Amino acid sequence: LLLPDAPLPAPAPGSAHAAAAAPSAAGPAKATSPVAQALTLPEEAGFEPFELARMKEIHARFATGDFVGALRLADDNAVLDGASPPFHAWLLAQMPVLLTTAGWSRLKVGDCEEATTYLRRSEAMKRSLETAKGLAVCYYKQKNLGGGREEFAWYLDRSPEDAEMQVLYADVLESEGSYEEAVHHLEKAAEAPADKIDQTAIKQRLASMRARAKENVYQQVETSRNFRLLYRAGEHEDLVTFALETLEGALDEYIETYGMKAPQTPVEVIFYPEGDFKNIVVGGPEWAEGLFDGRLRIPIRAETLASKNYRVLREVLRHELVHALFSLASDARQLPPWFDEGMAQRLACANPGCGPFAFPATPGGFLTAQSFFTPYTSFDAVRAGRAYRQSLYLIYTVERLGGDEALRTLAGAIGVATDTSSDGVLKPLNLGFDQLQKSAAAMWEQRTPLGTAPAR
Repeated sequence: LLLPDAPLPAPAPGSAHAAAAAPSAAGPAKATSPVAQALTLPEEAGFEPFELARMKEIHARFATGDFVGALRLADDNAVLDGASPPFHAWLLAQMPVLLTTAGWSRLKVGDCEEATTYLRRSEAMKRSLETAKGLAVCYYKQKNLGGGREEFAWYLDRSPEDAEMQVLYADVLESEGSYEEAVHHLEKAAEAPADKIDQTAIKQRLASMRARAKENVYQQVETSRNFRLLYRAGEHEDLVTFALETLEGALDEYIETYGMKAPQTPVEVIFYPEGDFKNIVVGGPEWAEGLFDGRLRIPIRAETLASKNYRVLREVLRHELVHALFSLASDARQLPPWFDEGMAQRLACANPGCGPFAFPATPGGFLTAQSFFTPYTSFDAVRAGRAYRQSLYLIYTVERLGGDEALRTLAGAIGVATDTSSDGVLKPLNLGFDQLQKSAAAMWEQRTPLGTAPAR
């Protein structure tokens, strides 16, 4: 039996303010355990009938994919009075497989807290490629940098050909500020065959990391309750307090008003001089004003610093934070672009809204349903602007159809078990995307005003 697939929590592709998104992370969407695992059933001689029955029940649960159930049944039987020494020996021999498969099954659904419990128990009995890889992935997601470094290093020393793990380890090293080492591991990933990794994406990522290594020389760090801000020394000091207060206030608002989940570890935010931003986010669209790729990356314009007018920066920070919270809640799975970008625009404005929707001078027709499913990063600036504006109109239509609590219902429902299709994210409102798109298109053609005036 193969260990179950587990989601690879690579930096989430695709989100940004006023039409921007991060370059795709290299590698496929899933990571698999490196070794096949199976339980063994011994000859029946030497076991009591009740022992044979329980062994077969454990095996049956395992065989049907109930790995956690099989483990719990084995744990219960391990303390069973009256069981024979051979039965206990059989249970002990199966434990590494049971623990490892149970750990990977929980990792698959984004439950790293339970997964690490099982994988640590298994590793205490026998360290293996499976336990090291599973723990490395979970520690990555939990921002346990020390634990992650140890597991990644041990695993990659034995499996250097695993390009996806080289990419993840580079991301861990970036969080530690070890940029040169991160570049080294991305170079190792770039050596993988084209059928193992997206060569275009990995080359872009490598170029970006090299640029980040140069920028890191100038950066300082400031932290708050839920955020870790890196900024250019000598240029961005005046923004630090404003940025952290904006983010903390927005986070409190999103949790209280929309039922969103607080981050378990500090969210990384990085300010870059505008002129360096394109080099640091290689592969991103030219029109990006900010992006989220696992970190909030924000270009700082010279005019922002000179004028001390931070209104746009405030909106960018709030917008990207929505992407970050959705990514954390959904275990970095990609949400429909219309939903992710529409919600980020809607929530970026102070509660209760962005004000009445402002139709452009030449609104044009409403986009087809399929247009809202295509990542906006592939659009040019004009088409992207149209898609973003109409995504916001879709969210306003959701409020019109679903009522005052509609956005809280949808935002609070995003989780690791969420169906992330367009129909899936709308399911809590008993609303389908076709219905939503047709309603929005009809109101668009009538120039129906939606939205409310912002609070003052």
